[in-house]
Amino acid sequence: MKPRGSENLITVICEPFAYLKEPLAERLPNLGQKPITFMYGDYDWMERESAENLVKAGKVQGKVFNVEDAGHHLYIQNPVKCVANLLSQTHGQAIADAFSKAHPKQAQNPSIQ
Repeated sequence: MKPRGSENLITVICEPFAYLKEPLAERLPNLGQKPITFMYGDYDWMERESAENLVKAGKVQGKVFNVEDAGHHLYIQNPVKCVANLLSQTHGQAIADAFSKAHPKQAQNPSIQ
């Protein structure tokens, strides 16, 4: 189920303006080969395909993560998974796994039900 409220509204507003849905395609390749971590929520209004295509094409170095039970504000809606994904890229998977184990999944955020 998609979240109610502003995330649905922004999708409707931005639909005619494709640039808002795919801003990465033009800007990120200019950054050079710095590793980039992309994270999108299950219910994010932004399309993750742009980031996936950039990584697959080798235009940027990076990894694309899906954060379950989250929308665009994944750092609020699923902070444990968000931090674990970041830790896996900055400190390694063992640290990320230890963090996740120490912080079991919190109750689902009612704003995304």
